[in-house]
Amino acid sequence: MAELKSQSDSGVEMFVVDVRTQGEFDAGHLEFTDDLIPYDEIENNLNRLPDNKETLIYCFCRRGRRSGITTNYLRLNGFTNVFNVEGGIIVWTKVGYPIVTDSSP
Repeated sequence: MAELKSQSDSGVEMFVVDVRTQGEFDAGHLEFTDDLIPYDEIENNLNRLPDNKETLIYCFCRRGRRSGITTNYLRLNGFTNVFNVEGGIIVWTKVGYPIVTDSSP
């Protein structure tokens, strides 16, 4: 969690995919989210992820379960630098990191 925050603050090149539902996303998400792809739709939306499978990718959800499933799926499909943000939006907000409530990733 702290690593993701630090990297976002320093401008490290990365791709953040929120794997929750649109409603959850609209209620609050990371300002630097690159795309919203619900975890049960990731299989049909791999084309929305970076072409370079070595790109640093963070998967994010409410608690870490759905993002964990997504992380494993992406690794099985050749993505080599993908990480699950354990604790998700719950821990993110609990430690005081900011979220936004607009509806566009």
